Amino acid sequence: MDKHKNPLNRRKVIEVMDAHTLPAIILYRPYPPYDLPETNSFFGGRPFLPDNFAWPRSSRGWPLTFLAQIDLSELPSISSVMPMTGYLLVFEKNGVIEEEQKKMLPEDVGWQIFYVEEIGATARKPPDDLPPVQSTRKTPPKYSVQLAKEEYFFTLLTENQTPYEDLHLLWPPVSSQFEYKRWPVCSQRIRSWPNEESLPSQADGADSYWDMEYWAVDHERRNSEALGATGLISTFEPYWSGYNPYRQNDRPVFPKDISESERFPQCWLMVEYLSRYLATALAECAQTMLRRNTDTSYDAIQYIKQSTKTAVSWICLARGQDSYQTLPENERDNFADWLTELGNHDERAIYLIPGRAIKAIMEYLVIDSVDDRKLAATIPADYYHQMAGSLGSIYIDRFSQMFGHPPEEHSAKDDYGDDDVLLLHLYSDRAAGFCFGDGDAVDFWIKREALEKLDFSNVEVWLNGWHANPE
Repeated sequence: MDKHKNPLNRRKVIEVMDAHTLPAIILYRPYPPYDLPETNSFFGGRPFLPDNFAWPRSSRGWPLTFLAQIDLSELPSISSVMPMTGYLLVFEKNGVIEEEQKKMLPEDVGWQIFYVEEIGATARKPPDDLPPVQSTRKTPPKYSVQLAKEEYFFTLLTENQTPYEDLHLLWPPVSSQFEYKRWPVCSQRIRSWPNEESLPSQADGADSYWDMEYWAVDHERRNSEALGATGLISTFEPYWSGYNPYRQNDRPVFPKDISESERFPQCWLMVEYLSRYLATALAECAQTMLRRNTDTSYDAIQYIKQSTKTAVSWICLARGQDSYQTLPENERDNFADWLTELGNHDERAIYLIPGRAIKAIMEYLVIDSVDDRKLAATIPADYYHQMAGSLGSIYIDRFSQMFGHPPEEHSAKDDYGDDDVLLLHLYSDRAAGFCFGDGDAVDFWIKREALEKLDFSNVEVWLNGWHANPE
């Protein structure tokens, strides 16, 4: 008998889990991002701060980045100590700090969570000195203007002799992002279980494979619990994964067309963004090839130069059109033919770029469609389905939640007891833009007595297994 499938282990595991079950609340983003519900709970965007509520700042004076607003009246009731009304407002000290802001030291206390009985009537604009956020969006490094001035590569000018670096043709479209994308948040009641590191003791009669069995059953149950409560599909790609539905055998695959009238690319905005990404990635490709290999093919470099000029031409053409307008058939075919040609090049560094570009841009557009109804109308349903594997809010058995047992053993509070309440567990979320370090999660803990009194002044924050607000 396979020791990993020992029935005694599994039976003991289920008995122990059932004995330590606690109710919890899963917080999730509805997907796909169209026809979204109107909620007062949301990730990202701008908070509805009360009129007399100053924007929170760290202990050293830097403004914090808004993460989430949670309307407690929208949550299922699972605890007598949980308030039924009011709002939680969550802020973080962002990890991306501009060069001139280095006074913000690592030990600077920043993570904060607030409870307010009422919110303001309008969303609050963040302070002007707010640092840019750390985004999980995959993009190549911003194309260097210095590279554009290098004699060996870019003296690229368009036909009207406008300098390339002055055309704002680079990717991403904005150099810095100061707010997370706003997504509505829904909630459902679920069951939770302690991770194997938090159990009081190993079950009697279990052998050395018991921990492995517990880990497997715990993950199976959490995944089933989340999917059953939300009706979503499980995301199978974390934000660092290389999965790409638009690349097969390293060659680009166009998004599946629904009908002749919905052939890729569906609108001029797709052409502009794809061309911007391609121009940036091709420039980086040439720079890398020349830096790493002195024997780089002259033909390959010349091909990249010509391809980048073609990308610039497409950008200029697209910028002169209605972004949401359908392309004429000949223009659509010409653009698709150009991508196919790039994807069939003999140089691997070149032919990998189109597939990456298509995936990156389709992700970008699907995310942006959450608050752009016109854009959402141009994206076929199949595209949303293709991107569900990377943009869903549940990654196998990992998700954001309130109350219950902490799901992540490597990011949880060292030792928690009956008087400790997991107020909020936020998990890294690619579509929302959240990235909480190597552990991918941040936990907010509060004492039960403090929660009963609505005293949120001493909430403990644990990030990647470390106490994040030591003062």
